[in-house]
Amino acid sequence: MKYFTNPNKLKSKYNKPIYKRSDDDEDDDSKSDKFLGYFTQTQSSTCLTIPIDEGVREPSYYRHAAQAIANTTEGDIIEFDIASPGGRLDGLLVLLTAMERTEATKVAHINSDCHSAASMLALSCDQIYVSPYASMLVHHLSYGSAGKAADVRAYVNHVHDTGEKLFRETYELFLTEEEIDKVLGGFELWCNSEDIVRRLTLKYEALEKMEADLQELENESKDENIIEPEPKSKVEPEVECHTWPTILHEEPVPKKRTSKRN
Repeated sequence: MKYFTNPNKLKSKYNKPIYKRSDDDEDDDSKSDKFLGYFTQTQSSTCLTIPIDEGVREPSYYRHAAQAIANTTEGDIIEFDIASPGGRLDGLLVLLTAMERTEATKVAHINSDCHSAASMLALSCDQIYVSPYASMLVHHLSYGSAGKAADVRAYVNHVHDTGEKLFRETYELFLTEEEIDKVLGGFELWCNSEDIVRRLTLKYEALEKMEADLQELENESKDENIIEPEPKSKVEPEVECHTWPTILHEEPVPKKRTSKRN
């Protein structure tokens, strides 16, 4: 049995703890200042198990199961025991929509067959357990319609576009882009237990790397937003300059000596 957890969807296993003070007890001795008080912590969670051991049916079939899923809260666990050949897209969408409405941890146990819509349900869970007897069939939608040509064409185009978007989002990183395009073109891809484990390993390694890269970018962004204070410039003291008058010392001009000649 192999176990995988989506690093982007890790949830707390328990609800918020409820604290109870020791002086709430009826024992008078615990209220005495002679004893050290203490706190008790109560943890509770609900585990909802839904067997998916038949074909995926019409939406109304999942009315009560969908309501039970939506009523769970953070800290609760929803487990799907899957052994299904797949089935209707509209029934699958009811379950996926209910899963989007809760913060509970969604867990898929792939026990044997997990084909088509059932594989999309499993890959939408936060945690996946893979049995050694698991197998998976991946293919695109099968649908039909009757009526006026224009109505049939509009319906088919709508279902095709909706189904393709869901298909690409669900199998991203589990299949390569080339495999996704190939399956959307009509190819059927079969996976045994080893194939499922290998593909899930690569998927969660890629998710962990993306998470680490995102964290690194956030840290770099925080560092860039830190404004370093500008260093204070040293203020030179003002020096008063006094201009003194320039005094020119005139050298006395020596008198010419005159000599008298006889």
